[in-house]
Amino acid sequence: MTAILSGAEKAWLVERATKIIDKVGHMRNQASQLRNMMQVAGEESEISVLINYLNYQAARQATRRFWEKIHGDVRQTLEEANQRFGEDTRQAAVQHLFGYMVRHYTYLTELVNRQSYGGGHKYQGQSKRKGGQR
Repeated sequence: MTAILSGAEKAWLVERATKIIDKVGHMRNQASQLRNMMQVAGEESEISVLINYLNYQAARQATRRFWEKIHGDVRQTLEEANQRFGEDTRQAAVQHLFGYMVRHYTYLTELVNRQSYGGGHKYQGQSKRKGGQR
């Protein structure tokens, strides 16, 4: 049986996911890192195990640059989720969190791609012109 989260719970998760991913912006080719974390969250509901995996990813040289930007915020959010959600909804909540992170990361990546290829919206007023000037 799948746990059902309330609208308020989902809104909290979306807000946290968005704030976290805004810190890494559009680092290229990192969606797989988030998907891997989402997969682990689907297999494990214990927050301590998820934090252990997060720490491992942050320590690996291949993934350190990405995770060091958001490690503290993800860890804090997982700890808050541990307090906020009961045993029956915790795993679903954490899976949703990482799913929302993947979605927002994809959104930011697509915005940057559109900018790079001559169109679309600007994210946070950034410009791709030489020297960053508008």
